[in-house]
Amino acid sequence: MKAALASVQELFDFRTLPRTMIYLVMFVMVTTSSYHLYRTRSPVRYDRAAKFREGHNIYCADRAGIDFRCVHMWGRALSQSMDEFLKLGNTYPPLMILLYWPLSLVSENMAYFLFVWILEGFMFYSIYSILKQCLDSRNIASGWVWVGAGAFWAFFNHTYPVVFSLERGNSDLVALGFACAFLAALQRGCFYWATAALFMATQIKIYPALLVFLLLKRAGWKFVFIFTILNVAALFALGWVGLVNFLEGLDRLMHPDVSWAGNHSFQGYFIYAFPSWDVVNRELTTSILKYGFLGSFAAILSFDAIRRGYLWTFSKPRTEQVTHLSLGDVGLIGMACQIMCLLPATSHDYKLVIQILPALLLLSRSVETISRHERFANLILVLLGILNALIFSPYHFKMPLLVITFFGYLTLWIVSTRGGSAEEPRAAVA
Repeated sequence: MKAALASVQELFDFRTLPRTMIYLVMFVMVTTSSYHLYRTRSPVRYDRAAKFREGHNIYCADRAGIDFRCVHMWGRALSQSMDEFLKLGNTYPPLMILLYWPLSLVSENMAYFLFVWILEGFMFYSIYSILKQCLDSRNIASGWVWVGAGAFWAFFNHTYPVVFSLERGNSDLVALGFACAFLAALQRGCFYWATAALFMATQIKIYPALLVFLLLKRAGWKFVFIFTILNVAALFALGWVGLVNFLEGLDRLMHPDVSWAGNHSFQGYFIYAFPSWDVVNRELTTSILKYGFLGSFAAILSFDAIRRGYLWTFSKPRTEQVTHLSLGDVGLIGMACQIMCLLPATSHDYKLVIQILPALLLLSRSVETISRHERFANLILVLLGILNALIFSPYHFKMPLLVITFFGYLTLWIVSTRGGSAEEPRAAVA
């Protein structure tokens, strides 16, 4: 009993909490309040009087789970013959089709019902694995990890991107789960498991491959090579014709004309916001922004690698092995997650669930080691709390918001690298 009371007292003793709890307060408060602010700003579309909006502003499709039903249809066609499968034009990685094939053995409605619970399970694991390193590092009883994970799971279940993802039956929450498993295995030093988890995340959704820089940083080129070989081999899971079919479908997805405010990619934003632009100017602007952000991120990673190499050579004992993620690493992951949502031609709100990863990773980091820029770091954490909250709100036109958040994480990375400490104190992680 005394131990339980001590755990409760420590949990609510704000003097012992990480400084990033400032971020948590802003994130939760702005997320919940933004929904009510959104509902009071009802457009005068159906009536002269503005009405209080209900729900999450989700544009419901004709049938629930429309994205998953496509995968179910491809699985049914594959059971008949490869020719029937090829006629439908697949747009997902071949290995993913095989992994989801067992769900095609049951009815479409039952498969969608089961898949929603699979998505819920992956989301809970994602939240649990991230929070575990936050509370474990403070020697708080593991029961509080389950309490916190349950609370955040319920919290995110009422946010627009998560509800949108469940309604569509999209697989981004599965990719998020494997990405979190990758980070957990990487921090434990289980590099083979980390490689396998990142491989699975990439095969579910291509964009988590951006996190390969962490695999290179922690495990080295050997595991990056294994990761590459696995992904190339998986592309032939349905043979050469299956690969060609997938690449053709992927090419169609790269050039859509999705004129909708809910498409948060560079390309989708300019199609909707500037319809008077001709195709050449729009494509040129989109290309400049895409390659500009990718090039900038590559330059940041290169600089970070050089800086770490210098510190490792001249400042750090060669026998020390850092196993956790520093605040700078979280900044890099945050930048990568913004790019994941900005670069694909089609990037609806269901893709924003990947933002759960950096949003919760900030809770496990501390700013105590940033001696020279501590106040500025606190300000950045407050701003990131507000920005992440707005990302999970039901508002549209989030491309500019994602760009600002990218620079927020960039600033956090810069502050952490200039704070006089390369890494934070070591902590137990999941």
